[in-house]
Amino acid sequence: MMTSKASPNLGLLFDCSKCEIHSACGGSDTGPCGCVFLGTPRAYDCNACPLHCRARRVPPNESTFLDEVAAGRPLEVVLPNDREPPELPLVIPTLCDRLDTGTRLKASWIGVQLVSLVTMRKDGSSEPKQWLSRNGLSNAQRVVSSANAIALLHGDDRLLRGFWGMDRLHFYQLLEQAGIRVVTAPPFSVYDDGPRWPASESVMMLLRHNRVLDELYRAGFVAIPNLFWRSLQDQKNWISWLADHPHVTVLNRDFSCTPQPQSYAAELNDLTKIISAVGRRMHVVLQGVSDGKAAQTLEVLKSVGVTCSFVTGHPVLLGRGGRELKLSRDNRLVPRKNRDLGLGELCIRNLQTFERWVLDSVAKTELYCHRDWSNLTG
Repeated sequence: MMTSKASPNLGLLFDCSKCEIHSACGGSDTGPCGCVFLGTPRAYDCNACPLHCRARRVPPNESTFLDEVAAGRPLEVVLPNDREPPELPLVIPTLCDRLDTGTRLKASWIGVQLVSLVTMRKDGSSEPKQWLSRNGLSNAQRVVSSANAIALLHGDDRLLRGFWGMDRLHFYQLLEQAGIRVVTAPPFSVYDDGPRWPASESVMMLLRHNRVLDELYRAGFVAIPNLFWRSLQDQKNWISWLADHPHVTVLNRDFSCTPQPQSYAAELNDLTKIISAVGRRMHVVLQGVSDGKAAQTLEVLKSVGVTCSFVTGHPVLLGRGGRELKLSRDNRLVPRKNRDLGLGELCIRNLQTFERWVLDSVAKTELYCHRDWSNLTG
């Protein structure tokens, strides 16, 4: 039996093993994961609450907690397809749609974020951007027509809720029409269990990721699993699933919500433990890694034989802000104000500087010596 020490449902006793999602959760002191607003005017106002507690019932269609459970997927039932992953470069620029109009970035690969793929309506729902139906990747993202693109299905909670509620199968069809064949599965928000965040909510977000990953595999994409977790058991589940599917060799990890150095180091360490336990060569697509953490990240991953790709829009953001990336005497990237160059030119130069710095960082590393890892061609 587990008492509800962290739950507003104080005084209740609940046997977590009887919960419908116990196999995916393992139990929590937030059990019975009921309404977190008991005793307030917001109690049981499910239509205005995004949390997925066991008391959830959303009008007008009376969607219940069990309906939400059924919409997800346990990781163990997700079956990868046989699509061969491409050889990705070391640096993949994103936010390319913020380059100057008329620019055509000379790159082999770019990343396209979810915010550039869907439009949010005022009511919170989403629809695909119009450029997808026009096969307009080159114009919309301001890249050369030969560029390949990875769809990065990450975003804030509101954007991801809209994505979950949209016609995703139609969206996948439009991605394919636009020539996008590589897609990262979305990292729905997972936070520590607590009084205002029941375990059921985080478990539901993991089940949603698994459902989208399964859909992408079934639709024929090169789908990249997004490794995130709530518990040690989730990490063990990833190890087991990866061991069962040896042809999955490219993973994704989004560190956007892990800005603090200590928590970042801990999460990176857990990631390497998972990969090391699987025991085969892996490549990791990294999102949300700042320029300052890139060197540390390369060293940690190299120590366990893992290659990576940095997906970054930071050089573009710096350029739009009139700052240029410069290399300091101690080999660090430092932004400096530049009033001589146009903002568009600064964006391109920053991307080139960052890529050159990362390539130089691995130039003498045996792990990266077997092929060309460059991306930008001019």
